[in-house]
Amino acid sequence: MTMDFAIYIINTTSVILIAIYLLAHNKFYWDVLEKRKSKKNMLYMSIFFAYFSMYVSFNNIYVNGEIFSLRHSSPIVAGFIGGPWVGLVTGILAAIEIFLRGGFFLWPTTLGVVLAGLFSGLYAHFKKKDKLVGAAEAVYFTVAYEMFAAGLTFLIVPDFKQALNMEGAIRLPLAIGNGVMVSMYMLITNNLCEERKMHIALKRLDRLHLVGQMAAGISHEIRNPMTTVRGYLQYFSSKEQLKPFAPQLNLMIEELDRANHIISEYLSLAKNKSINKKLANLTDIIQHIFCLLESDARLAGKFISLQLQNVPSLLLDEKEIRQLIFNLVLNGLEAMPAGGTVTIYTYVEEGHVVLAVQDEGCGIPHEMISQIGIPFITNKERGTGLGLAVCYNIAERHGGEILFDTGPTGTTFYLFTPC
Repeated sequence: MTMDFAIYIINTTSVILIAIYLLAHNKFYWDVLEKRKSKKNMLYMSIFFAYFSMYVSFNNIYVNGEIFSLRHSSPIVAGFIGGPWVGLVTGILAAIEIFLRGGFFLWPTTLGVVLAGLFSGLYAHFKKKDKLVGAAEAVYFTVAYEMFAAGLTFLIVPDFKQALNMEGAIRLPLAIGNGVMVSMYMLITNNLCEERKMHIALKRLDRLHLVGQMAAGISHEIRNPMTTVRGYLQYFSSKEQLKPFAPQLNLMIEELDRANHIISEYLSLAKNKSINKKLANLTDIIQHIFCLLESDARLAGKFISLQLQNVPSLLLDEKEIRQLIFNLVLNGLEAMPAGGTVTIYTYVEEGHVVLAVQDEGCGIPHEMISQIGIPFITNKERGTGLGLAVCYNIAERHGGEILFDTGPTGTTFYLFTPC
């Protein structure tokens, strides 16, 4: 049995490696991993893992005339990757094949494979949303579930003594085998996700560097003549004979101010920009600028709510952090219809001070999620696509990281700054 078990593990491992390679080259897989779920993507995922479950089930060994297979690994992985619905559908599809086979363990194995996908999906769903289940967690969960499956068997099968004999022979190899399969899959998948995140970050940083070079080279040369033109326009607007042209003159001044604002955003992206860090408290900064944020919200018929906790003081450039908060909050306000609320949170989590800005909009379009933070990418009619790029750059200069979670009920941006 030991040799058969080893060969079985090797065969299944080889198929897992091939499966991951194939999935990593499919858009629907990354859509699910990056939380861009749709019914179509979730169905594809469920069918794929159900097919893998059938492969595992057909390539099995026998113990005392009963089938031994790593049938729990597929629905568990499906739940970890796709959440409760993908895990449940995968489990149901796998259970149909098991039910058709029959056998002494029919009901516990059928029910067990369904619950494996559901429970793993629920576990992944209630984890921190920006992280996948790790390899160690996968082992702990799988071994714990195998113990649960053993208890389920004792409760359901009619012959307790026969069940005890069989469980003693196969449950430990099942726990080891399923644990190895699931942990290996999650380890490789997490590594692929890290590589993809790094690639996206490098792409964003390349653009930031390019924009920073442009900003450093031309911003002052553009600002000087603009200041002169703006001064003359203000001078002309004060002349009595030009009063009939006041609306046009004011419009030109506004457009110059808008251009100056864009140049300021370019300057914020300069890689070599010096910052003045002092000990400051993120919660205090938000409270100081709340009246300004609330004023902007009221003008738009919207609201701002604060959910602030006591957090440690950090070395911050207060001006830059204010700019980051303004950008995130204004983005949230623009994403919502009238009557919506932007909620600002501060708290401590895993050695980081966290700022979270949550809106009640319709979420970020799927096609734009992978481009968030890249300069010039925007869906606003009058936007420059530099606001979030500035936020990412400010976070980088403070040794922090920006993450986000989006869906049809809104988007939340998180700034994680190490304590």
